[in-house]
Amino acid sequence: MSIKGRIKEILLKMEGEDRFINRFAVKLLLMRKIGFPLYLTNFFFQRILRNQSEINFSVHFTSKVSHIENIKIHYDLITLTSFAVSGNCYIQAYNGLICGKNFLFAPGVKIITSGHDFKDISKPTKNEPVIFGDNVWIGANVVILPGVRVGNNCVIGAGSVVTKSFVDDNLIIAGNPAKVISKREE
Repeated sequence: MSIKGRIKEILLKMEGEDRFINRFAVKLLLMRKIGFPLYLTNFFFQRILRNQSEINFSVHFTSKVSHIENIKIHYDLITLTSFAVSGNCYIQAYNGLICGKNFLFAPGVKIITSGHDFKDISKPTKNEPVIFGDNVWIGANVVILPGVRVGNNCVIGAGSVVTKSFVDDNLIIAGNPAKVISKREE
């Protein structure tokens, strides 16, 4: 194995651990994976222009992530790559968002954890957090509504509107409103 391959193997073993040096190593892998131009563009918007500067990982410059303090993610390469390359996403985590390992999502995804109170639209509603299990893959332009839970190893098809929870594992979900269309083979 080449030296470059050994270094990559060591760095991949460290990903997901929550120490500064490990986060730095994963950021180096991320820069290599998404390409320097996009990484630099995201860096320019996030760190120089101060667009979403409170977020400590790379977010695509056309996406909006709010209430970052209520988001719990794993610092693995797949999850961080999704945040960095998936443009035009809207992630509103007022009531909390919990993402398992290897959380993969495509461009245009909308994850909404709170609506508006009917009596006073300036007040957000209280809901359960949106929770995704490990190895969840969300297709382009999917809308996830408040309180939804998705099990492990699930795929949500492009353009779906997920209005209810799917807690079973290995499901393929699609449609508006979303429903189970088949089981994934393990």
